Amino acid sequence: MLKDKRKEAQELGKEELSHFRDLGDKRGEGAVLLALAESSFDTVGSRRKDDSLMYAKQAKNAFRSLGDAKLEATTFLALAQIYIARATMVIDRRAEYAIAMDWAMEARKAFRKLDDKAMEAKALHAISVAHAGRKEYADALRNADKALSLFTDCDMKKFGITLRIIAMWNILKKDWQGAVTPARHAIDTFRELGYGKGWEAAALDVLVQAYLGMEDVEKAEKSIDEALKKAKSANDTKCEGSVHEVAYMMRTELFQYDEALAAAEKAVEVHSNRGAVKDEAIMQYQIAYLQLEKKKLDEAQTAAKAALKLLLEVEDDKRVQAEEVALSYALAEVYAAKKDDRQALDTLAEAKERAKIASDRKEEANALLLTCNVHLEKERYQDAEETAIEALIICKEIQDERMEALAKAVVAESLMLKEDWHPAMQLAEEARGHMRFAGDGAGEVHMLLLISQIAVTHAEKTGPHNRMWPRSLQVVDEAVGLAQRQGEKRIVINALCVATYVFCAANKAEEGKKRIDEAKILSEDLGDKRLLAVVLLYAAQVYFMLKEDEAGDDACAKAIELFKKIGDEDGEARANEIAYREPEGIFVPVGEFMDGQPVPESMPGEAAAAPAPSAQVAAPAAPKGPDPRMLQAKLQAISRDLFTVDEVEADTPLLEAGLDSLSMLEFHGMVTRELPGIIVSPTLLFDYPTIRELTDTLVETVTEQQAARG
Repeated sequence: MLKDKRKEAQELGKEELSHFRDLGDKRGEGAVLLALAESSFDTVGSRRKDDSLMYAKQAKNAFRSLGDAKLEATTFLALAQIYIARATMVIDRRAEYAIAMDWAMEARKAFRKLDDKAMEAKALHAISVAHAGRKEYADALRNADKALSLFTDCDMKKFGITLRIIAMWNILKKDWQGAVTPARHAIDTFRELGYGKGWEAAALDVLVQAYLGMEDVEKAEKSIDEALKKAKSANDTKCEGSVHEVAYMMRTELFQYDEALAAAEKAVEVHSNRGAVKDEAIMQYQIAYLQLEKKKLDEAQTAAKAALKLLLEVEDDKRVQAEEVALSYALAEVYAAKKDDRQALDTLAEAKERAKIASDRKEEANALLLTCNVHLEKERYQDAEETAIEALIICKEIQDERMEALAKAVVAESLMLKEDWHPAMQLAEEARGHMRFAGDGAGEVHMLLLISQIAVTHAEKTGPHNRMWPRSLQVVDEAVGLAQRQGEKRIVINALCVATYVFCAANKAEEGKKRIDEAKILSEDLGDKRLLAVVLLYAAQVYFMLKEDEAGDDACAKAIELFKKIGDEDGEARANEIAYREPEGIFVPVGEFMDGQPVPESMPGEAAAAPAPSAQVAAPAAPKGPDPRMLQAKLQAISRDLFTVDEVEADTPLLEAGLDSLSMLEFHGMVTRELPGIIVSPTLLFDYPTIRELTDTLVETVTEQQAARG
């Protein structure tokens, strides 16, 4: 196995390192350290990246002490590559890419001085990758062009790879035409050198993306057909399978799911015939999701099981284990769609165990969060909260801001459904902060939509005077604005649909109409039939609210036609309900058809008009907070009961006293029952882990909460 060979090589390297150190051989020591660094930096896991960094720095010092400029420059380049690899595993990626760039520039300077064009080109390549990581595409392209001129003279394979990268970065700049020429040259270069087995298909993928960006589907199809003919004539089955994969990706991007399925099945057939088990498993996985998209649940289940079975036959390394986890997610999603929550939960439990075996804490947390969704679907709120807090503990351990946001969002949603508004809102706000810190604009949009959902649901339950109405309107428009700045149409459409709901709920149907009409235009441009059908159902309901029955009937008819085309019977039935105004005046929930959109379950057709405010409002008395000593004593008593101990000191961290995810929820429940005037988030103990800290923060916040309740 590759994993075992790498491990063997590393163990041997450590033995050799000890041997050279005993002999006092600095050159041998440096060479082994460099080899250990290069063998570790491309392995899975942050610990290996840290080991690699340590070895590379030690190698650099060894070569510097010897005055070996070439090997020292080689370690500069290795350090640049290590920091580039590390950048994918940390929150502050720009800082890691900046350090990588500094080392790559040092390497380039040194190799230039040594007149080593091949290594200078590699250093320029690393500089361009670091610039691209920082989204500085103009600088990335400039350095890639310099590398290209050097690779032309010394390394044709690197020349082709750099051409492909230049094409890719032009695509990221949306310079579609600028991507076509380097992508074509890359394909030709790989064909000439006999690298068609892998790199040619990768370059073809970029060329197809460029043509799709230019909206020239005919040229994209022609490029794929040409590549298939050449692969077949050369009897290159690996390339043939890869080209079918490119065809699958193209058809998926065009929302042509039947054609995508046909291409994926051809890829599976080719991979199966050549015994490429892992490639076959990955395409079976894609087929499972396609069948799920087409609502063919039995077929999706068959494909997901087949993919998982194939992967279990593959040698057991961490990358394969990670793919097994992903396949378990797909299978669980199929079971959930089939309303078989027991099978879904069992499959997710298996995924969690696989992640644990692979020492992948992030995927372990991911499996827990997906488990939460199953519990929420079945209204098992306590189970959802317990599982989310277990995930939250892992997210804090691995310092993953985005995953922490998702965990807090699950707890917030559960609390909202239990009508525990204030802690729900607090957690949703915290989740939004985590997404912002992580630089995840799309994630921040979804958290803003969750905040607006909590606000409007609270307002609906408590009447027209609730101050959450203006809050919900302000937040949902903020979400739409942020979504538009992201430039991703699907995210904007989702935000506009939620905004439609919020404005209609606030008795501002005309404003809702403006937003859903905008969503309709964007959906038509996108070309996703299901998404357009859902948007039309939202639009129909707004039109009916405004007594524009003809427009509503037309929107329903178009939605029914689209659902028929894609074979979605559930969607068609929902559209017929709306067309017949069943139930009258209530928005029928269509949110489950949207991609990851936190849409509330129902929307009132008309909100009662708010009466005019009184001319004179008495100033409220200043709220009085709790007595700190009494509050601390009460919290200590709750802790003693919970942990069945004689005493819990005010400064003892409760996690040390035995607090876990389950007892944290019990603690929250006991505080809520014993101190009914106190609103506390279930996750507050993460930030305030002792009784004294918890007391202090509660004393500070209770006054604000009392004022908020009026």
